Amino acid sequence: MTEKEQEQQTEKRPISREMFFLNLEHQIDNISSAILNLQLRLANLIQLKQRILETEELGLRVSFYEQDGQMFFEAKPKEEFGFKKGGENEP
Repeated sequence: MTEKEQEQQTEKRPISREMFFLNLEHQIDNISSAILNLQLRLANLIQLKQRILETEELGLRVSFYEQDGQMFFEAKPKEEFGFKKGGENEP
């Protein structure tokens, strides 16, 4: 890089107050949007965890699996997993 190119890169160029604040508002909007999306995602994950715990408390059998890079769970009555009520194995 030549000396002239370095000077051009570090050269201070005046901008208007309006342009400065427009840029600030744009950054604030982007960050606010990202925070809102993260809060919604966090709430969904907390709700999902609670649903799984409540499902287990109801006595249902919960199985977990991965498909196409996504993780899922499904709940079934224990009988469908080879158990009788009371937890005894089927003959």
